[in-house]
Amino acid sequence: MAYVLGIEISRDSLAYGFTDMNSMPSEVSHMSCDTSNLSVVSDLLMRLINEVLSSNKSKKFIGVGIAIAGIINIEQARVIRSVNLGAQWNGYALLKELKDRGLLLPVFMDNNSNVAVLAERMFDLGTE
Repeated sequence: MAYVLGIEISRDSLAYGFTDMNSMPSEVSHMSCDTSNLSVVSDLLMRLINEVLSSNKSKKFIGVGIAIAGIINIEQARVIRSVNLGAQWNGYALLKELKDRGLLLPVFMDNNSNVAVLAERMFDLGTE
């Protein structure tokens, strides 16, 4: 069975969990952090991803999804603008940074609202 790690970056925390694509997300957790320093956030993301992968070696992870509040260029995996995270994120190529730091899994990035709607649809969380 294949798994995907999901991470949401907000102003003062990272939320993360994973799913096997057939059920509700599991192992959901939050971590406080200052997201104003891009280098610190990149270090923390890599450490978080590596810890999840190493503590779940029996699971086959096929990718990482990252949700960020702001305008995202999905094709370039670049933050165009994020009022919530601050001006330092404007133009930030997060995918390139993670790949430069050694991440081998595919990474998909989108606006957090789009990701929330997708999760509601996939897991039938919407109201009627």
